[in-house]
Amino acid sequence: MFSVTIVVAYLMKKHRMSVESALSLVRSKRPQVGPNEGFMSQLENFEKSLQGKTHIAVIMLLYVICLICVRGS
Repeated sequence: MFSVTIVVAYLMKKHRMSVESALSLVRSKRPQVGPNEGFMSQLENFEKSLQGKTHIAVIMLLYVICLICVRGS
C-alpha cells in the first residue's frame, strides 16, 4: 500500500522512529495495512539513510515515489 509507505516514512523522518516502530504505530490504528515487499525494502533503505549509513537510499525512495505518482495520474 503506497499511502501507508508515505505515512511510515513520514513518522520515521519526523519522529525519528524505526521502520518497525512506525509500522507498528500505523497498524495499531489500521491493523489491515501493510506495505508490499518492495515498499518495505525501500523503507528499510530509508531507515539506513536516516541513520547516516547511505544517502542514495533517500534519492531512490523519492525516485520510486515519483514513478508511482506519474503512473497514477
